[in-house]
Amino acid sequence: MAPGEAIDLSLRVFQSQGWALLRTTALPSVLCLAAVLFVMEYVLPSFGTTRAPGDIGAQVLEALATLALGVGLGGPLFLLGLSFSSGVVVCLVSDHMLGASLNVASASRRARSALPRLLGLNVYELLVGWSGVLLGFLLLMLSALFPESTHQAGMWPAATAGVGVVSLIVGFGVLPLVLVRHSLAAPAIVLEGLKPAAAAKRSHELLRGTAWVPWGYGAVWMLVTLIAFLMLVLVVGAVTTISIVTPSESAGWLSQFPIVGAVVARTIEYLPWYLAIWALVPVWCTAVTVLYYERRVRAEGFDIEALAQHIWRSDQRRRFEV
Repeated sequence: MAPGEAIDLSLRVFQSQGWALLRTTALPSVLCLAAVLFVMEYVLPSFGTTRAPGDIGAQVLEALATLALGVGLGGPLFLLGLSFSSGVVVCLVSDHMLGASLNVASASRRARSALPRLLGLNVYELLVGWSGVLLGFLLLMLSALFPESTHQAGMWPAATAGVGVVSLIVGFGVLPLVLVRHSLAAPAIVLEGLKPAAAAKRSHELLRGTAWVPWGYGAVWMLVTLIAFLMLVLVVGAVTTISIVTPSESAGWLSQFPIVGAVVARTIEYLPWYLAIWALVPVWCTAVTVLYYERRVRAEGFDIEALAQHIWRSDQRRRFEV
């Protein structure tokens, strides 16, 4: 299939099995949203405040502590929800591609068994993908620690800050490259039982082209563009719809209930982000599973292998018929 045909088939698979996929990923998406809420409501605002206005060293330590708290608490929640959603969607879409009946309970069990390896894959991707951003962030903080009394104070802070800015710019472009290169690693983990490092290598082997097989990175980049467009449409559309449906008078009504009102207001505010996570993670996982089988059929003749196994099973059943 051409890249456009593979994406079109993925969308048709999601359309036909969308309810089962969304039903199984609703709760894991809540974990992802909780991590986003924690980062946006606590971690990011904490970077703009300090308890030691005149002490640069204390401010750097506060920023490092805030960063560690965000990574240590928000990261596991997000990765747990993302990993389980990926595993269960890959199982369900794989069953659909192979012509088997969808069994949500069986798919959930298989996703839970692959959960540690999926977590390892996501942690590895985030560490590699965000390494440049973290390095740039640390270099910018380090540039503020140089003592102003040294005669080289003007050179070293500026050089360190410059390297940090370049590292930030490059780092934000590394994550999409890592995600594209490892896009088929999740299906390889769930369907082949591979470990994270072997699955990442397997993804690159399936996507790279040969003299007889065209490369598959074009379809993945097309999928990344589609996901970015869908996220923009979902978030903007949900925000616009909520602003029209919920009148301004509701804010005054909610303020009469300090705790419940604040929870409801925050839920309405972040509902577009939940809808984006809930819808787009299954779309991505559906597409990469379809691409995984497309690449195996193209590069390894998986359709012939599957047909041979089907014939063998049929012969085995007929052999014992009376």
